[in-house]
Amino acid sequence: MKLMANLQFVLRSHYSITGKKGLITESNLTSCTMLCSEKSILKGLRFSNFIDKESQDDFYLHRRQVIETRTQQSCELTLVRKDKSKFLARLESKAVFDDKGDFIQINTNIIDIETPK
Repeated sequence: MKLMANLQFVLRSHYSITGKKGLITESNLTSCTMLCSEKSILKGLRFSNFIDKESQDDFYLHRRQVIETRTQQSCELTLVRKDKSKFLARLESKAVFDDKGDFIQINTNIIDIETPK
């Protein structure tokens, strides 16, 4: 139930959770489908593996802002699927902290805002 409480801000169906080192610890089936990967394969991979090279700096800035501001942040990035096709996505992320204020994870909602045809 703690997982669901941490995800209450995520109202859409695509989500991913990354831990302190940026590794995917949880994702739902629709995000796996969006990234053309199996759930068992996604777990343990760096989320940055799915970020286009041109968007890497923006992603790390987004991640840093989420942790430092302790507020929900959003950005638009180009993501790359397992099959190498690309799509524009909006990431809406929120950091989770423990009772001592230490960073635990980032919950990210992934929204496909443009898939090239």
